[in-house]
Amino acid sequence: MNEFIILGLILGVIVLSISIYKLKNIKNRKFVIGLSIIIISIGTLFYFGMSSSMIAYLNVRDIVNTSREMPTKIVKVTGKVKIGTIKTSNANRKLKFILQDSDSTNFAFPVIYNGIIPDNFKSGTIVVVRGTMGSDKVFRADNLLAKCPSKYNVSVSKKGAAK
Repeated sequence: MNEFIILGLILGVIVLSISIYKLKNIKNRKFVIGLSIIIISIGTLFYFGMSSSMIAYLNVRDIVNTSREMPTKIVKVTGKVKIGTIKTSNANRKLKFILQDSDSTNFAFPVIYNGIIPDNFKSGTIVVVRGTMGSDKVFRADNLLAKCPSKYNVSVSKKGAAK
């Protein structure tokens, strides 16, 4: 997508420069130059705004298979906290655990998170971590979100009506 935005900006500059060259009236040239500066500025802001906010959303299997290709890329990864792997340090709010794929236990990696631990974070919980995979195959998270699907499931009573 970024390539299309850059290509559009380049084509826009070329078209505007040709139009400016063909204009003979000074007032029209000033208008076209001003308009082109505004369009290029908006395009540039759009490009940099979009590129900084686009973060890949992967599962554990994806990041284990592609970790060599994205050493410094910030990604969001969803998976399940492996039971019995949570280690906390209350002194410096450091949390270590192993994140495994929700469907398979064959794919997993260690996670280090520094920050406030969510109240509903526990073993077996599905979580979303945001951060980078280090060259040592340890994921360093700067954001941790614990999902609680049971809280939002609709329960059905014996009569078949939703509560």
